[in-house]
Amino acid sequence: MPSNMKPRPPAQRRPPTRGGFVAWFNVYGSFRQIIQDLIAPSLESINGKLEALNSKIESVDTKVESMRSSLETKIQSAEGSLEAKIVGVAATLEPKFSVWKLLSRPKSRA
Repeated sequence: MPSNMKPRPPAQRRPPTRGGFVAWFNVYGSFRQIIQDLIAPSLESINGKLEALNSKIESVDTKVESMRSSLETKIQSAEGSLEAKIVGVAATLEPKFSVWKLLSRPKSRA
């Protein structure tokens, strides 16, 4: 047999590992648990802060609504008194305007 025709030794391979999927599943489970242990308390803290902020916003909303209704009442009161003053001034000026209209009317020649 010629020297170039010798059988080669088998290639070295890693032995197949059994349970590769199970190993990855364990890594995934461990990673998931780590994330939950680290992030879940922070999320709960953030949730509590958001609820506190929401209650503060509702409190401010209530205050703004009460201020708006108070301001609306004051504006209506001022509007009523202003209208009364205008009616009073118009009543005092009406006789003067009627006299002025009579005086400024052109005289007819008869």
